[in-house]
Amino acid sequence: MMNTIASTIAKGIGSGSSQVNLASIGIALQLDGTLKTDETALTNVLSSNAGAVSKLFNSTDGVAKQLNTSLTSFLATGGIIDARTTALNADLQNRTFRTSRRNSRRTRRN
Repeated sequence: MMNTIASTIAKGIGSGSSQVNLASIGIALQLDGTLKTDETALTNVLSSNAGAVSKLFNSTDGVAKQLNTSLTSFLATGGIIDARTTALNADLQNRTFRTSRRNSRRTRRN
């Protein structure tokens, strides 16, 4: 999930020399998963090439659209988060049952 998000953020929109990504406009993904903005770089790109920024955030295949698509699938019923939550809850229920059974046997022996 994190790899998908990081890949989407790093990936460029467009091709060749007209390709643009968040880093090229001064927005960088940090190791902790946050985004850091270089205000000078962003201001410069907005002044000199606002079209590149617009292209990056277009509603057809822009970064926000791609992130929205990925996050929607992650959060959907049956998606990655739902499946992981279901598996964790089943594991917790199983462990609770085994602990209860073990404690019952200990109580009977004493």
